[in-house]
Amino acid sequence: MKWEPSDIIRLTALIGGFLLCTLGAYLMWLGVGAEGAVDIKSSVLSGTIKTGSAGLFTLFFGFGIIIFVLATLSAKSQNASLSFAERKSKTKQISYAFWGVLACFIATASLGAMGYGQGFGATAFFLGGLLVFIGISYVVQVENE
Repeated sequence: MKWEPSDIIRLTALIGGFLLCTLGAYLMWLGVGAEGAVDIKSSVLSGTIKTGSAGLFTLFFGFGIIIFVLATLSAKSQNASLSFAERKSKTKQISYAFWGVLACFIATASLGAMGYGQGFGATAFFLGGLLVFIGISYVVQVENE
């Protein structure tokens, strides 16, 4: 495998995204609040948040980076000339697992941050660790194609 500059940039962005998610989880655990208004405007989501958790904002930003990096990896693999049906099906299955665990993680972390019980925080911590390993296996599988 030959590393290109874009691969190094993607790896750095992915590590930065995971670090931001870790920092966000730590800020949520500490209970650091955020005062002020955040305006979110995109083609998918738009709105204003008046107050909230600083950790949740950081976690959201970190996951946005991770999702963007993984989306560019799958776009890179679709342009490759290799057509192994078995490998693509494994990549697709890992992708479904990643998105499913990500959705569950966001739901449980949000419920835990809102104070609906300590069980949600512990579950979010477990799902976050699982998400790291699924993300690593996804990146490895995409690079093997």
